[in-house]
Amino acid sequence: MEQYTEEIETLVGLQDREEAYYQLVTLYLNSPEQVRRYIRKNWNFNVEWIFPRPGELLFAKNQSRSIKERIMASLVHSSIHNPFKHYYRESLVLLAMEYNSCTLAGLDPDQMFEFAASVSDPEMAGHFRDFSARKPENKSMKAFGLETKTNSDGETEILTPWNDKNTCGKPGRQDMRTYHCPFCNRASDIDQETAEKPAVFCPHCKNDMTDGRESTAKMIGVLLAYMLALIYLLVLTTASYCAAVFGSRAPSISDWITCSGAGLIVLLLGVFCWRKYKPIRIPLLIVSGAAFFMALVVISVFLTC
Repeated sequence: MEQYTEEIETLVGLQDREEAYYQLVTLYLNSPEQVRRYIRKNWNFNVEWIFPRPGELLFAKNQSRSIKERIMASLVHSSIHNPFKHYYRESLVLLAMEYNSCTLAGLDPDQMFEFAASVSDPEMAGHFRDFSARKPENKSMKAFGLETKTNSDGETEILTPWNDKNTCGKPGRQDMRTYHCPFCNRASDIDQETAEKPAVFCPHCKNDMTDGRESTAKMIGVLLAYMLALIYLLVLTTASYCAAVFGSRAPSISDWITCSGAGLIVLLLGVFCWRKYKPIRIPLLIVSGAAFFMALVVISVFLTC
């Protein structure tokens, strides 16, 4: 296993990200299941990967790989990250594009899908096999509203119903790139044209994925705000118990309303941090646990006075 992890680390650091992905595909297909499981679990290794755009799998000119290799690379990408976990409808359309690309290229789509299923986890393998087992009319181009158009190079492109513009006739490739969001820790597939914009926003949390400094500052700021809110709540709780224990005055309704309001703010802020900023979940748990422990200590001390 160590040999495979070292090879993956080499691919992660490779400058040519398209070549790195195709080499990863070869490694994925020719490795034991333990290695494939490791790749699926750690995808996308916090780096960018360039893989074929589903609508352009039939392109042959100026490509580094054959059409069959490009289709297999797309199937492997689906196998690795299982798009059904995020977008079910779009994932079905993706399988339809891959399936019909096989047909248009003169390949056996059922054989390609079965091979992809054999290297996938049980869930994704089920999606591959279920789609392949559909009736012909239920997996056709027409069933998913797909269209084919020919670009200026005479190559066939498959367009989806929600294509907002026709890329046919444009020079170069419209490859997809995988971005790793430092905010929500999710991987997103972004087309090349979008990736070249000054800001690339995560489709999940809507934050700019290209500004690592900004994302780190935001996460630290939110964590500090959460810590300050916890400290404020702890101080209010301590003051209330001090008043009750030492008899200076009984806790008033305003004390409990203030404490309850601060507690609600802390709870909401904690839930917000937990859902939006996955990388700080562990520090969040540590801070929350420490504050909870300190609150218990303070309460127990004053109750025994």
